[in-house]
Amino acid sequence: MTTSRACLAALALVAALAWPLSADAQADVSEICRTSPHRTGGAASEAPDICAVIETAAAGGNARALDLRTAIDELATAADRADFVLLGEIHDNPSHHRVRGQLILAMAARREKAKRPPPGLVLEHVRADQALALAGFRAVDKVQRRTVDDLFKALDWGKSGWPDAELFRPMLSAALDAEWPLVHGNLTREAIRSVARGGIGALDADEAKRLGLDVGLGDAAQKDLLDQLVESHCGLVPRSALASLADAQRYRDAHMAAQLGDAAKTYSGAVLLAGNGHVRADRGVPWHLKRMAPDKRILVVTFAQASAENAESLSYVQRDSTGRPIADYVVITPRVERPDPCEAMRKRFSAPKQ
Repeated sequence: MTTSRACLAALALVAALAWPLSADAQADVSEICRTSPHRTGGAASEAPDICAVIETAAAGGNARALDLRTAIDELATAADRADFVLLGEIHDNPSHHRVRGQLILAMAARREKAKRPPPGLVLEHVRADQALALAGFRAVDKVQRRTVDDLFKALDWGKSGWPDAELFRPMLSAALDAEWPLVHGNLTREAIRSVARGGIGALDADEAKRLGLDVGLGDAAQKDLLDQLVESHCGLVPRSALASLADAQRYRDAHMAAQLGDAAKTYSGAVLLAGNGHVRADRGVPWHLKRMAPDKRILVVTFAQASAENAESLSYVQRDSTGRPIADYVVITPRVERPDPCEAMRKRFSAPKQ
């Protein structure tokens, strides 16, 4: 890490840790976190970015709430012990990106102190067909410092389909300040579309085998994935029509797992930034990683949004069909208040065809 970037990272870390906290660790989600959401296109939440952090299987197998004063440091310590660190997100929640930026800086500070090289940072938000642009950005950045705005421009972010670049600025600025090498994590749109239409059978047999897609998730995990897709489509699409979309999800997860494995061989471990559905341990990227690299340690952190009605932080821990938590830690933040997506989908489905 260069001196200028090290100074910037240190200053950013100090600022990041200065959110308002109570004197005691909070097991409950505070009222302000539950009643002050981020408003899409409007005012940001008045609540701190972190409402609670839950370790889902602490000593004795019980979940526990972390002290907010030391939560980022505890997460960075846990990340230090893992070969692969997977950080989830809800894509349009600004708190999730700010907290992950804070965590990247904390992890970088620990590595700098221990004289450990940085990990590869694999991004769901960058496609395979953007790899050349990303490599060009990195090559120039090595000799002349580039900004996060340069990165957005190189990736043509405005046409990427992701939410506004400003949401992602904190985490990507942290990665650049820490000088973590950036690695594309997603497939091309064409590759995803092909499997979404034709299922795993649309893939070359050797490619499917390389990614472990010749082996199914298992009945329970496959049912859970299909249940999630039915829910995300508001119950408007028949379950039978979603099987190929489930295959496309698995294809993306397996590709990200392979990218993490390759990054870990090139760099000192690997970190993934991706949506919560991709990082969940029971059927997402970790499921594939365990098959590809069974001896490696995996840390999963998912991000949840505070519900106005639910103050009990431990109830935000999601579990699989066997009762096991789908993540090692859950970070609870203010929610984003947005229109009901199912309302728009119902209108679209009910509109007369032209």
